[in-house]
Amino acid sequence: MKHDHRGCSRRSFLRGSGVTLAGFGLGSLLPSALLDHALASGNASNRKVLFVFLRGGADWLNMLIPHGDPDYNVTNRPSLYISPTEAIDLNGFASFHPALGDLGDIWTAGDLAAIHRVGYPDMSRSHFDAQRIVENGTPMLPQSLEAGSIATCATTRSRKAHRCP
Repeated sequence: MKHDHRGCSRRSFLRGSGVTLAGFGLGSLLPSALLDHALASGNASNRKVLFVFLRGGADWLNMLIPHGDPDYNVTNRPSLYISPTEAIDLNGFASFHPALGDLGDIWTAGDLAAIHRVGYPDMSRSHFDAQRIVENGTPMLPQSLEAGSIATCATTRSRKAHRCP
């Protein structure tokens, strides 16, 4: 059997692997009450939690716009400012960027929540540290390859498989 890998570049493989690895770490990053609420509502076959971790280039102040914040203004963001009349109002304080119109409909239906500025204890304010913490599913930077949710899962499964009767 011959496999054709031309459609999958090294970069797309690594990107997909990173997204998959980040997904494994979600359980330890979401507060348990939030996760319990998300999983308890709705039909059991329809329950979903979507975690979006955007790498580089995402301007969160123009994705979820804080129009109620006086510091978000044309003086502070002369070339990036989006006026309230252009944006999609969510609640009188925050708005979505005009390009996120489809999310506005989902928000209005009550099927979307935005959890903004979520962090972890002792934040270093380094994007790279945050990325490693999210991908490893641990609130501290891993000191070895034995740290993180995937290594923990593999270690736990290995111990269970080799347990003596």
